[in-house]
Amino acid sequence: MNLLSKYIALTVLCVSPLASAQSKPSASTTQYAVTFNKIVDSCDGKGLKLQSASMAVSQAGDTLSIVIPDLATLTGKVGRRGKLRASSSREFKSKGLRARFGINGRVTGNSLRAVFTAEYFKLDKTPLCTQSFSVSGKSS
Repeated sequence: MNLLSKYIALTVLCVSPLASAQSKPSASTTQYAVTFNKIVDSCDGKGLKLQSASMAVSQAGDTLSIVIPDLATLTGKVGRRGKLRASSSREFKSKGLRARFGINGRVTGNSLRAVFTAEYFKLDKTPLCTQSFSVSGKSS
């Protein structure tokens, strides 16, 4: 084996693990114990009744996933300096409505502060009502 062959073999060994590590973004998930405080509610008692929940915030590369159990999985992109923004929609055909959920906020240290909105529409896209909640919590 000549010197050039040894150099190429060494380069391949050194670069390959780094290249594969960069192509697979590492995923991290943090659980937050959060409380919801109603800000606005035009649903006349027919919407969500949120008080507290365990919320999972997952990040893989620049993709963000927020899971609020028994409600929705919201997806979005990771922002700068701890900002988060995610949304999802869900259809309830048996009730004849569609819901659009969104969350905007920030993670600072082990604290999460955000605003969660729920917008409801008839299946024909006629608006019904809107709810918004302030969300705050600490990682567990």
